[in-house]
Amino acid sequence: MFTYKIILRLIIVSTIAWFCIASTSLGADNSTGSSDDSSNTKPPSYASTLVDGAGFATGAEDSLQTSTATDEVTELITPELVVEPDRHIIISLADQRMFVFEYGEIIQRFLVSTGRAGHSTPTGSYSVHSQSPRAWSNKYECYMPHWMAITGDGQYGMHSLEGTSYLQYLGSVASHGCIRLSPEDATWLYGWVSIGTPVEIVADYDEPPEAKTIEYRLEKRYCI
Repeated sequence: MFTYKIILRLIIVSTIAWFCIASTSLGADNSTGSSDDSSNTKPPSYASTLVDGAGFATGAEDSLQTSTATDEVTELITPELVVEPDRHIIISLADQRMFVFEYGEIIQRFLVSTGRAGHSTPTGSYSVHSQSPRAWSNKYECYMPHWMAITGDGQYGMHSLEGTSYLQYLGSVASHGCIRLSPEDATWLYGWVSIGTPVEIVADYDEPPEAKTIEYRLEKRYCI
């Protein structure tokens, strides 16, 4: 009887020991497997974060994705904000001529008519504010083809007129303050300028001597 009890206790102890060893081994295997899975897991990809139409990110990576999206939008918008190559216009009241510059060189010289006595064209720095292929003047009841406003209120601008009678006055003061051009010259200028093109009206412009010898494409019909 005593021997039987001893054998039973040994069996129980052995069984308990086996379960303990088996549990320890299983835990070690699970731990190793978890570590391997962790090493193969990649960090979340910011590039896959959803971005809405306005460029703002949704998800936990808002700040980083918003910054990335903003950089991309800036690259697309920047070209539209780049200032054009050096383009500007000088109008000389003394000469009644317009000088068109590109990259510091005169590329066209046009005869114009600025404001006559009582309607003098004011000197100063302006820029093209708006354009219209055929504007209407309520004050003078006439159409002004190829209208290019150089003041925000539209009081002054560059344009041609319908008809031909005014052409004989190009090269002398004749307008109500605007800058008149021939239809051909106005057509060319209208296509060349853009909103913001600088326009400088000066009392007199001292044209470089070498520039005076150049015959420009449209000038020869009017220059005497």
